[in-house]
Amino acid sequence: MRVSLDQSRAACFVKEGTASLRGKKISYKVVSEDTYFDNSAGVQAASFFSDAYFRTDVKDAVSRPVIFAFNGGPGSSSIWVHVGFFGVDRIKYDDPVHPPVTPPFEVEPNPHCFLDIADVVIIDPVATGYSDVIDAEAAKEFYSTEADALAFTLFIEHWLSKYGRWNSPRFLCGESYGTVRNGMLAGAMVSSGGALKSIPVNGILMLGPILNVMPSYNPQFSERSVTDFLCMAATNHYHHPKGKPSLEEFAEEAWDFASGEYLRALFLCDCLPKKEYDAVVKKLTYYTGVSEKYIREHHLRIAMNDFLSEVVPGQVVGLYDSRYTLPENNRIGQFDVVPDDGAMGQYTSSYVGVFNDYFKSSLGITFDRAYIPINFGINATWNWDVTRTPSDNLTAAMRRNKDLHVFWGTGYYDLCTTPGGVRHFIAQSGMPLERVTRKEYPSGHMPYLGEDSCIAMDKDIREFIAKALKK
Repeated sequence: MRVSLDQSRAACFVKEGTASLRGKKISYKVVSEDTYFDNSAGVQAASFFSDAYFRTDVKDAVSRPVIFAFNGGPGSSSIWVHVGFFGVDRIKYDDPVHPPVTPPFEVEPNPHCFLDIADVVIIDPVATGYSDVIDAEAAKEFYSTEADALAFTLFIEHWLSKYGRWNSPRFLCGESYGTVRNGMLAGAMVSSGGALKSIPVNGILMLGPILNVMPSYNPQFSERSVTDFLCMAATNHYHHPKGKPSLEEFAEEAWDFASGEYLRALFLCDCLPKKEYDAVVKKLTYYTGVSEKYIREHHLRIAMNDFLSEVVPGQVVGLYDSRYTLPENNRIGQFDVVPDDGAMGQYTSSYVGVFNDYFKSSLGITFDRAYIPINFGINATWNWDVTRTPSDNLTAAMRRNKDLHVFWGTGYYDLCTTPGGVRHFIAQSGMPLERVTRKEYPSGHMPYLGEDSCIAMDKDIREFIAKALKK
């Protein structure tokens, strides 16, 4: 695999503009373009399509940090981080938990754009977004965890050379499977494809981290009932707040109970003294909202699939963001993980609609390629085998690079890649904790959904970048 020597097919669109950020008017340009790849047999296979936001009213561009941002899937485009958080503009929601599901959809200037302090490169990998596939058979070589990391490394290497940014501080920002990609890149950007790369990064941003729910990549993974407990409690607090302390206080109480008394109860289960068993059952109902009957019938364990429909009677909460609900209905046929999810089933249409209309126009993109938000075919055929796990790569990278910092941002209401799982993962990872930042937000799998979360995450990431740049 290599970046193709023939880039004659590459589309390139350049758009200039101005934005008001933190009380200052800045100038910028966006370069939206293909970068074509050959497979290992030398056949030109496909492109990555990227949107690079550059601030143009600065004298020393080389010293500016560059953030390489992407989503996951693994067959997902980067529409979510682009439209929701990193773009100069963003989707507008008057009420993010009850978004419009049919057009017209609205856009607004994004006050949390990072262009005042960093340039941002948003990347759609092979067969996602606007990326172009020339040879479908040759493109299959890219659909594995290790090949994906190599391709991203080659893209970043090529981009740094093309734009003269080898001396710019570098940050990776991945969401969902993008956090697996981050872990793999921590190794691949040092050495991959049979060659030394030596492209260190200053910081890695992990949003909605998936590493904690993948046992094959995380051999320390343990009791799901415990690691899922924090987000279950947060969900219960959101839907049934009466008589409870603040979200943060309630979540910490639940975590203390889960990692102590509840863990002991699960270990002993039926051998637990009856009085203690009964007390645990009552606390489980108090924290999660699940009935005592269910808890006794399931021997103190609460399955996530059951919790989705247990916590709010008559409704199913979203796996990706449990603030959202859809009516419970057993007559919809085969469940589709995105359209039928309480959260993604409601906000996806506005993201896709806004990107295909406003964002395409504002970026100056004029071709007729179809935009692919998620390529489910890639997800179904992905090769997950790795020589070194993403977790091990990340820990090894922090060992090699004394200046590497890692940021973990999770949503309290993320039932898919849970905040409790992230806490446990960090505790078991062997990473130097003084260079680890962990934050939790009143949001879900996309932790920037909701202005309160955006404001907090904007502040936290800016502080993280400043810390990572300080030597």
